[in-house]
Amino acid sequence: MKNKNLLIIVLSFLILFNFFHSFKLFEFNKIFINKFNIKMYEKRYNESQWVISESQNSIGDDFLYAYAGAKYVLGTDPILINSETPPLGKNLIGLSAIYLGNEYLFSMFSGLFALITFYLLCKQVIKDKLVSLLLTLLAGLEPLFVVNYFATLLDLLLFGFLNLFFLFLIKYRENNKFIFIYVSGIMLGLIMSIKFFALVLPAFASAVLYLVFKKDLKGLIHFTLSTILSFFILTINYFQFFSKGRNLMDFLKLQKYIYIFHTEGRKATIRLNDSFLKLMFTGHFYSDPDLKKLSPENHFSFLWPIFFLIGIIKSIIDTSSPLFIWIIIYSLSQFFGFTNARYLILLLPYLYLATIDIILKCQFGKKQFS
Repeated sequence: MKNKNLLIIVLSFLILFNFFHSFKLFEFNKIFINKFNIKMYEKRYNESQWVISESQNSIGDDFLYAYAGAKYVLGTDPILINSETPPLGKNLIGLSAIYLGNEYLFSMFSGLFALITFYLLCKQVIKDKLVSLLLTLLAGLEPLFVVNYFATLLDLLLFGFLNLFFLFLIKYRENNKFIFIYVSGIMLGLIMSIKFFALVLPAFASAVLYLVFKKDLKGLIHFTLSTILSFFILTINYFQFFSKGRNLMDFLKLQKYIYIFHTEGRKATIRLNDSFLKLMFTGHFYSDPDLKKLSPENHFSFLWPIFFLIGIIKSIIDTSSPLFIWIIIYSLSQFFGFTNARYLILLLPYLYLATIDIILKCQFGKKQFS
């Protein structure tokens, strides 16, 4: 009991640290009540690098997603605006903008969704409601998360579905019911419908290795079959694309274009480099495609390298959960390419969870389901 109380006290201090570290990032203004102004978005988009290649009036992904989503909802052909990103997340932003009158409400709902699903995942892994709640607060006050509460980006939504993907995989092992594997396949399809489908590969590999390590041949077969559901979910999320008279062959051609766009556009930076380690341990990242110019990451915390080292060690010695396998695979994937702090949203919370899990096991002999 004393050891658990100490853990709770330490977590509480870390939560306070993250709160004070991120307090200035909370935008206590009218961002959630301002009316969505599509004319302003249209004007800025038409003056941006997406229309005028030499334009100095560049826009970020958050602006692009909000504008594209609103236009999709209003009936614009999705192939005309930001077709290189799947439509699900942008459609949700568009629904928020057009029908709720504010694009940033999507961000608030995404944040709540991400935190609720992370809490459920923590509770499933460590079997302790209070510690799970504290872990969720710790992740929710991480500056990288807080920034996304006030931006129309897709990372928190993606994180929420990734939580559910792992949650249902773990539930399958606990209950031995194949239905959970197929629900996990649906979550994988939703992930594919939000970001470039190659980003799904680490999640897919984590699940496959998890089932292989468990010598679960039936589970592996069912998971492979569940990917049919995943691709079906991806396909139906392109309903606006098909509504313009296009067929399955057109859809496959679009997916080929998306693949070429992302791989050819980043070919120069897809090579083994130390950008991930520099970001994780020094709080600096390469801000140029030649990987020569280092810039400081404003949201860096001394907690990152500590939890990373402990989480990696935990993941190497314990493959009892797909989460821990994900930590290894996703971290390795970040050694190739242009690492951005936003990518850590899909890693840091799991490092927190892995660290607390190993502490609970060492101190209390708690054993998560395996």
